[in-house]
Amino acid sequence: RQVDYWTRNGYLHVVGEASPGSGNSRRWTVREVEVAGLVVRLLDAGLHLGAALRVARGEVELGPGIRIIIEESSA
Repeated sequence: RQVDYWTRNGYLHVVGEASPGSGNSRRWTVREVEVAGLVVRLLDAGLHLGAALRVARGEVELGPGIRIIIEESSA
């Protein structure tokens, strides 16, 4: 549901033409899948969706003096 919402609202971008309605398959690039995974982690860390999307897409300027460092977990 969450991925569908993000796609319908333009937060994630599908490959090719997106078909409206339920039951239609969609394809994403590897980068979009990575963005989605990072957004989930950032939301879990307490960021709001807009901020999480900016950080996940490399737009890390959230405000003066605010810097986010993302480290890969070893798990």
